[in-house]
Amino acid sequence: MKKLILQSMMVSAILHFVYFGTMLVIGFVQTWNYTPDLSNGTPLSNEVAFGFTVSPILFVLSFVVVSVLVGGLFVTYRKIFTDHV
Repeated sequence: MKKLILQSMMVSAILHFVYFGTMLVIGFVQTWNYTPDLSNGTPLSNEVAFGFTVSPILFVLSFVVVSVLVGGLFVTYRKIFTDHV
């Protein structure tokens, strides 16, 4: 049981790192390639906003939920594909 929990948490952490890393790279590439449209003659805004913020508890909650789902997949896989002879 301890091994299952540890494996589920490791897979969840890997999935979260891959997801957030991908979002970071996509945002970087979009920012790097952005060229503003200055042809319409309107003045530029003095305010800048980058993305949005969410509560840190949502990150913890998503980590726990993904860990539980991965653990369920591990248990299901073991029940289906292991011999009980």
